[in-house]
Amino acid sequence: MLRVGLVFALFVTFSTAASAADWRYFGDTGSKVEISMFYEASTIERPTPETVKVWVKGLPEQELLRHSAKGHDSRIAKALAQKRKAGYMPGYLLLPAIRNRIPKNKHKRAYTAMGITMFELLANSNQVKPITAEYMEIDCQAKRFAFLSLINYGPKGTVKNMENFSPPRFAHIAPDSTGQWLSELVCPKQ
Repeated sequence: MLRVGLVFALFVTFSTAASAADWRYFGDTGSKVEISMFYEASTIERPTPETVKVWVKGLPEQELLRHSAKGHDSRIAKALAQKRKAGYMPGYLLLPAIRNRIPKNKHKRAYTAMGITMFELLANSNQVKPITAEYMEIDCQAKRFAFLSLINYGPKGTVKNMENFSPPRFAHIAPDSTGQWLSELVCPKQ
């Protein structure tokens, strides 16, 4: 019964956070099934100066591309135009390791920024169902992370399984990975 209560509490917390969310792109898995990863910027917790707790979710890139190509949602098209006009640049593209990888051509850079911004808008619209959601703790000083909770979703967005990790098991953040990019985006600048 306690496990059901924890599942429900985390599901409600995640669902409530999603309704007023600020999901920001931080890379993709580079695996056989591409998963674009997003962190929820408005609910980041900093229990200590060196520690960050953050929700992340993975969305299937094929679905993001399909929704981007449809272009039927006028609210997303309008929001994209507003962000573009305001000069918005996703934080991911400002990371030194990423900035050096994107094309130097001004038009290709703008196209890349527009694509990632579209993905962020779709992540915030909840039109694309997540594959996974994780609540993570990052030890910014030691460059380590641990999963606190993990939720896997089925094809229709229903919870397939969920696990809580107590005590959390920390692992080192691999260089040049989504973990490194996430930590650079959410950890305090030194």
